Amino acid sequence: EERMQEMLQQGGPLVVTTRYVDPYVAVFVDDDLLFRVLPGDVDPESSQSPRSVADAAAVTLQRALQEVRESRDSRTMATALGKTVLATIALAVVLWLALKAAGWVERRWRDYLHRRTARMMPEWGQHIVGPSAIEDLLLLPVRLLKWSVVALLVYEWLAVVLEFFPYTRPWGERLFENLVVALSDLGRG
Repeated sequence: EERMQEMLQQGGPLVVTTRYVDPYVAVFVDDDLLFRVLPGDVDPESSQSPRSVADAAAVTLQRALQEVRESRDSRTMATALGKTVLATIALAVVLWLALKAAGWVERRWRDYLHRRTARMMPEWGQHIVGPSAIEDLLLLPVRLLKWSVVALLVYEWLAVVLEFFPYTRPWGERLFENLVVALSDLGRG
């Protein structure tokens, strides 16, 4: 960890490479040795080799170095903050429009149900149950759909905003992946 901090403080391109040196694979940052992957570091029951483990570690390390550098860059963080503000404003506008549209649909549906239940329900039934109880029950799917759309929009906003910042980017990516998997599972039945 100390070696990594030194490399970050020195700056430079921070390019991660690997080299096979029998019997291990060395991982370098800017041509400085950082660590080695020995045959004993690899699970013997897996199909992995020291080369594949070192290559995977190099890719992960390169991404981590880029994100650390990005998190220390005030211009990048200011841009991410600006994008977050814009995404939040966009979410507020879309939520406002969605709730207005849902309210309009709910009123139209309630008026329709009120006319239908008034004609179909006997007089004594209206005194026992009341027309509003039946209307509320029949409006439940519309309300569930409305709040499902709101939850989906907020979830997607959170995934997008988390992806703007280097430290929370993996969470945002994971949230989006989870949503895609859930929607594809729902689509398959």
